[in-house]
Amino acid sequence: MAEIFFDDIIEVIKFDRQVVYDKVSRLIATSEDKDYSLELDVHSGLYPMLPGSKYRMVIADALHMDSSALHSKGKPISLADKFEYVMHGLLYKMSEAK
Repeated sequence: MAEIFFDDIIEVIKFDRQVVYDKVSRLIATSEDKDYSLELDVHSGLYPMLPGSKYRMVIADALHMDSSALHSKGKPISLADKFEYVMHGLLYKMSEAK
């Protein structure tokens, strides 16, 4: 079962399109209440995000939900079923303001 570490609404503030990879943009975003900010690399060719727009962001350790929950077609329900765009990877760097 997936453990959710983060689930909140973020607002995109700006983009830096000068990232090393083609079709990748680094976005700068803040939470709605401005408690935190983040930088995130997104495949802008697959999922274009606009400055000023708000998105729900979830960070979890897995996509598998409760193993007893199945689709009507017998497939396990995935956390990814609830979203248009899903990324897989590692958190590269985290820091807290003091």
